[in-house]
Amino acid sequence: MKKLFIVLLVLSLRGDMFNGFLYGQDSKFEKYSRTVTHRIGESFGGGIVFFVYGRGEHGLIAALEDQDKGLRWFGGINVTTGDGVGSGLKNTDIILGYKGVPPDVTFAAKLCKEYSVKIDGVKYDDWYLPSKLELSLLYIRRNLVGGFSYNYYWTSTIYKNDVTWFQDFGNGRQDINISMPNAVRAIRAF
Repeated sequence: MKKLFIVLLVLSLRGDMFNGFLYGQDSKFEKYSRTVTHRIGESFGGGIVFFVYGRGEHGLIAALEDQDKGLRWFGGINVTTGDGVGSGLKNTDIILGYKGVPPDVTFAAKLCKEYSVKIDGVKYDDWYLPSKLELSLLYIRRNLVGGFSYNYYWTSTIYKNDVTWFQDFGNGRQDINISMPNAVRAIRAF
């Protein structure tokens, strides 16, 4: 007779811890729990963890260094982007998908999307330009992450047609502009 295994997934009341039970032919339940957690300030995934949620199972990682210290964002994009945790990736894809962007021009979103780092044989190449909120969260943890030039940093959140949000890493102020060159720091999610 074939052994029949049924896996029951039972989520905790909060829904963010994975617990399960394995039922085998001998009718015994074996409880197992497998949760991988990360903490703010940890070296992980090609950078430094600066934000966590879901008891440390998910979060955001900042690149170890700036990708550029003085780059134009890119002007003339008439698209709408979002704000919030997770919006930066979608924003970056929207910006890169805009038909009016010349292929030979380097700009903030393109630089982040093309960034990759290889650590211990593992290549991390899913970086993106942070949203306004994601960059604000990075600013809060800037001393743990390190390597910031205390310049203005671009976000992927567009204010209006040709104006975008940036953040001053010297005082935390967020403002809008498009013409001045700013620094770029890529992030990725886990």
